Amino acid sequence: MTEQPVRRIVSSPAGLNLRVPAWAIPSHGSHAAALRLLAMGTTGVDDPERAALCDARVAAVGRTAGAMEPDDAEFCGAPLFAAHLAAKVVAATWKDDTDAAQDGRLHELIDGLIGQLWPAPDEAWPPSQASLHAASLLRRHLAAFHTQGMYTHPGLTDLARAASAQRQTYPVAVYHLVRTVIGHTAGAEYRLPVVVDCLAD
Repeated sequence: MTEQPVRRIVSSPAGLNLRVPAWAIPSHGSHAAALRLLAMGTTGVDDPERAALCDARVAAVGRTAGAMEPDDAEFCGAPLFAAHLAAKVVAATWKDDTDAAQDGRLHELIDGLIGQLWPAPDEAWPPSQASLHAASLLRRHLAAFHTQGMYTHPGLTDLARAASAQRQTYPVAVYHLVRTVIGHTAGAEYRLPVVVDCLAD
């Protein structure tokens, strides 16, 4: 069954009326956080074409989420695209982590979960039974190693939470994932390469 669009007036940007599914409407603060992560990720890239590609990707993600107007697509697309980048930063962080680098199963689970929510760089999908299952498998794997003090990056928890969220709470989960990656210094060195890779796809 296709989810019907939900009309809701948001306060930022002023006067913007969105007619998109509830899962794609940014929560309070998530649009600003998304723009901050995109800025952090593109710092040092003095390439107008790459910046234009980033803008185009944000708009494309917004359109796949159901936004029809350009302003709506940018407003909805920025948090969803930023969440994709945040998820990729979490994945990249663990691929270089001393404890996790050799854990192929962990990387397989993270990549599978990302594929459920962001099957392509310019697409974003809402949580589903498949993403809920992927999140459950990731949580189980993490629990097996938690007693050893491994795999405690908060981004992993936020990623699993986003994949298992209800559609109504998904925007808040997206915000937490993006905010965690912004604040977690361990992922800083991966932000720029992840953005470059995502824009090259």
